Amino acid sequence: MYYKLPADSLPALLPGLHALVQQIARAAGEPGRLQARIDVKDGFATVMEVYQQVDDPARFDACMQAALAASDLPPAARSGRRVERFRDL
Repeated sequence: MYYKLPADSLPALLPGLHALVQQIARAAGEPGRLQARIDVKDGFATVMEVYQQVDDPARFDACMQAALAASDLPPAARSGRRVERFRDL
């Protein structure tokens, strides 16, 4: 999944974002990692959470929503998320 955050606020948000990814990974049983685009466009950084293999998307989504609701991240870091799923070919 990916979302855009103001680039100047990203350093302050990183601890909470890493904690969120860890919480989702623990709850869903899917290891995750946090990445950011190298370039910044119009003052926004694109952040991406990657979870390698999600066998049960409904369970994963429930774990993600619960972790987001319990997080202390500001609304800008909890909304605007776009979820995309890919599979190996």
